Amino acid sequence: MGLLSRFIGRESEAKKCADEIAEKFTVASCSPSDCESCSASEKYPASLSIDTETPLWGTVKAFGTHLLCATGKTDWVHSVTDEKDTLAYALDRTGNKWKSNANTKYMISNSSLGPPDEYFEHEGSDSTKPSRLLILPKFVYIDNVTPQNVADNLKPVLSAFEAAEKPTDQTIPELSKSLLSNIELPADSIAKVIASNDIAYVLLCSHRTRDKRCAITANILKKKFDSELHELDLYRDASDDRPGGVRVLCVSHVGGHKYAANVIIYTKSGQAIWLARVRPDHVRNIIQHCVLKGEVFPELLRAAFNSNPISW
Repeated sequence: MGLLSRFIGRESEAKKCADEIAEKFTVASCSPSDCESCSASEKYPASLSIDTETPLWGTVKAFGTHLLCATGKTDWVHSVTDEKDTLAYALDRTGNKWKSNANTKYMISNSSLGPPDEYFEHEGSDSTKPSRLLILPKFVYIDNVTPQNVADNLKPVLSAFEAAEKPTDQTIPELSKSLLSNIELPADSIAKVIASNDIAYVLLCSHRTRDKRCAITANILKKKFDSELHELDLYRDASDDRPGGVRVLCVSHVGGHKYAANVIIYTKSGQAIWLARVRPDHVRNIIQHCVLKGEVFPELLRAAFNSNPISW
């Protein structure tokens, strides 16, 4: 196949993907290529090898629920679900106990989210160390959950959401906060279900042990996201629990490091948006269009889905 034929083939595939995306999601009014003039930004090292040719749309296996384990770290062992006595390990090996729906695909990640104080005060076995689990796009935490009891505490939470999420009249119902008060954890559990008061989460793959491209890009993007969110008074960190903020977290390997930087966005209005090849000069428009409006950039989109809007 000649060079011209390959170019025409790529253009045709890109248009097909863009048309498919436009049928399902709201497309941003600007293009990522417009972003270079939006703001001066730090650039990635020229030596960083990024795949800029492969079409991104559809390069992610479908999933519906993302489980984020609090570790307070930005890098982890090669396979986080192989590290014994951790939430990720327990979740991976007890799926038959906590998965409420065999048709739902789950993603398990470690994250830079900080564990609760009890985690650091614990003096016993790691398997009974109280930690924190963030469930997206449900926008809830389970606090003081341990590797030993995570399955027993997670199952009733997911079951309650599954019952409330069923579409009515082909619409996706908004979830009411009363749902959380009706969740019944095991009688002997010290775990607590807590509503997140953030309006969105931005996840950056930073797993250096898997691929340094993720760590390099995540470090630069984290600074840019934080700076832009500060200007909008949306920045939140571990010491700031004001409602209505956007929290930026680093996460373990999500796949596709050759497309770095990978950025996953969850909004309380019900959008899950997975972008790739994200550059620092894209950040301002990503916040304005993806985070705050739930719009997408087809050129950067690996996957997206709509879920229940959250009322809390």
